[in-house]
Amino acid sequence: MSYLRSQLSRTLAQTALACFLSLPLTTHASENPTLIVTYPDIYNDYLEFLDGRSPISITEYSGEKSRRDVVELILIQQALHLGGYQHPIAFKLEAFYNRVMHLLDKGGVAAGASTTWDKDANKHRYYVSEPIIRRGEFVAGLYTKTEKANDFEPTQKNIKALTAVSNELWQVDWSALETLGMNKLYTTSEWPSMVRMVWYGRVDVTLAPFQPNDDMSVTFENMRLVPIQGVKVVLPGTRHWLVSKAHPQGKKVFSALEEGIAKLREQGTIARAYRESGFFDHRVDNWLEITPDDLTPYSEKK
Repeated sequence: MSYLRSQLSRTLAQTALACFLSLPLTTHASENPTLIVTYPDIYNDYLEFLDGRSPISITEYSGEKSRRDVVELILIQQALHLGGYQHPIAFKLEAFYNRVMHLLDKGGVAAGASTTWDKDANKHRYYVSEPIIRRGEFVAGLYTKTEKANDFEPTQKNIKALTAVSNELWQVDWSALETLGMNKLYTTSEWPSMVRMVWYGRVDVTLAPFQPNDDMSVTFENMRLVPIQGVKVVLPGTRHWLVSKAHPQGKKVFSALEEGIAKLREQGTIARAYRESGFFDHRVDNWLEITPDDLTPYSEKK
């Protein structure tokens, strides 16, 4: 799920020149960096979270500005490092999902920092990593204004009466909302537009991962949305890092990435990072689980 696209997306330069990956001493400064694409708001929060630290040194993933996308930007660098990738890394910033996928298609970047749903992971175009978020692990809330959340009783009838907004290009989010049988779905291309539509009452809810703050709220430009209490939506599928087959370093990047992912998984780092960032949130363990028909309920998994 792509979310929290801040106003920074309109103002930051399209390429971030900062390189944070720990590099061997034999690396030459003139060497062309390998580009990884990320969204401007994620990059901004990532810099604030790091506060001058190297991403390779991070072992504690909680803190100010930590969230799923931020820890994925850190984890992909740690995976490449553990996999022995020795080229410098830099970041290209893009605000739109379709533009990100176009860059991966054409080899304009080597990889995407944020994981992508398996439905978008075309193995003819991309090298597709092992699942980073496994089936049943992505749980989201129905976010709305505080006054609506306080008065809402999460019955099937009431949920079906809601209107919702998402991006129809986000296939998993969109199909999950369709499965809920809501009254009407609206599409828009950017997360800020979704927040505004809910805030100004044009629609009732939007999907978003639960946040690690006390009330699990999301805020954009002083517009604050909170989840409807007591209900969660399990999104079907798995999420993966995509590496461009059209990029000259793509095969090397993918090989190192897979080796690094295996090491991170064995160490328990991936699950811990998601847990400490608040993405895996035990506060909603006992909430009513809405599961699309094609997904085995997570509560039944062993």
